[in-house]
Amino acid sequence: MSALGPCQEIINSIWTDENKEDRKAILFTGSVKGEGVSGITYNLALVMAEVRAAKVCLIDANFKNPSLHKRLKKENQAGFRDVLTGGCSLSDAIQETEVSNFDIITNGEVDSAKTANVEPNSVRAIIDKLKTRYDFVILDSSSISQDTTPLVLAGQVDGVVLVIRAGKTRYEVVQKSKEQLEFVRAQIFGVVLNRRKYFIPKFIYRNL
Repeated sequence: MSALGPCQEIINSIWTDENKEDRKAILFTGSVKGEGVSGITYNLALVMAEVRAAKVCLIDANFKNPSLHKRLKKENQAGFRDVLTGGCSLSDAIQETEVSNFDIITNGEVDSAKTANVEPNSVRAIIDKLKTRYDFVILDSSSISQDTTPLVLAGQVDGVVLVIRAGKTRYEVVQKSKEQLEFVRAQIFGVVLNRRKYFIPKFIYRNL
């Protein structure tokens, strides 16, 4: 099944003409590893750029298992962690893709000298700069159960979308993730159910 239809549904659910200026930077995360966050963020960014003609920047903010550079076969020497540590400028970290209006920032090469210090003010400064250049900024992060980075990032963006692997992730785990996000005062825009018999981009936050 093509990702176009489901992605359009998600886009329509998150962004409207009335709220899109208040929802320019959104973090996607899961409760546990393996929810399919990276696939969803990539397809969303692609559809927004190709179909909606929006200028989009996709950031690989997954410090546990970065994968965007592999998916697009891009260099990974300068990325998000390098901007955070002062190893490169934001402009140097941005890479164009073959798709018009679709840029990416990989996570950056991992070594002992580039241990990322995800400092809230630094993250906010980067996001604010990107919001002046792009219509939308999408962050792909690790799961909340893996480390605290998603919770730090969640407080510096406009909102968060939780991705749940249907039939795998227990309600109690999702509920705990929701409570952790609320504790850092993150705005939860919704929940996407992933990997069902058919893809269901349904927002169920009010039912959690």
